[in-house]
Amino acid sequence: MDQLHEFLADPTNSVTREKLIYHHFYYDLKIAAARAGYALTLYEPDVDRDGYDVVVDDGEHIRFIQLKTVLKSSKTSRWMVQRKLLRINEDLDEFGCNEPYLGLGGAVVLIEMDSLAPEPNFSFYITDHNLLGMLGSLFGYNSRSSKAPMELGKRRQLALSTQKDIQEGERWGKLKIRKSIFLKARNADSLLALLGLYSTNDICPPTQAFETLCSNGYRLDANGTLLSDEVSLRNEAKGVVSDILPLLDEPSLTPHPEL
Repeated sequence: MDQLHEFLADPTNSVTREKLIYHHFYYDLKIAAARAGYALTLYEPDVDRDGYDVVVDDGEHIRFIQLKTVLKSSKTSRWMVQRKLLRINEDLDEFGCNEPYLGLGGAVVLIEMDSLAPEPNFSFYITDHNLLGMLGSLFGYNSRSSKAPMELGKRRQLALSTQKDIQEGERWGKLKIRKSIFLKARNADSLLALLGLYSTNDICPPTQAFETLCSNGYRLDANGTLLSDEVSLRNEAKGVVSDILPLLDEPSLTPHPEL
């Protein structure tokens, strides 16, 4: 077994592995921000009391982020996070979220390290309240894969049930999130955009665009059928999808078939 992988896979080195991956992640984000022409600021709390590991600031937008790390060879596929972190921080009726139920509007970023590659590489996955809604309502599947409809159906249902749990569960409690409801970012530049921060992807933050779409009445039923026949709403949804798909390394996802 490769000595690096053996060292990182050893449970006694878990804290060292975590810090190593964190530092690499911070470097990648700062380089991505520099490519967009600004200096990204990162803050680490003294105590992990509110469920986040780092605060990311692009000078105009701030995100609270919980970091999870995993080796690609690991079978770990679920993690516990605080609902308060993932609850939206705006009073949006369409999400059924009103005071005193607001949260931090944060995100969870999963960093996967392939320590068996000739040169270790990293993949970034992300989920938050709005991205769960997108996964549950904006995408169809690539029909070339016979398993894609079933897999997307499971991801869609799990994403929407998790989103519901975030809003309706005990605010200070925790919930379990699975890897299947994360969306894989194409690279660090795309991850900045998915976080709603300035990036080289010169688009309106897709999560904000999705909030607007929902506030305008975009809804699907439990079977994934679009409930509105408004052409303008379908076109708006198409625009959100066309912005987000290039940010993802998710070849099986396509625009929802009703768009």
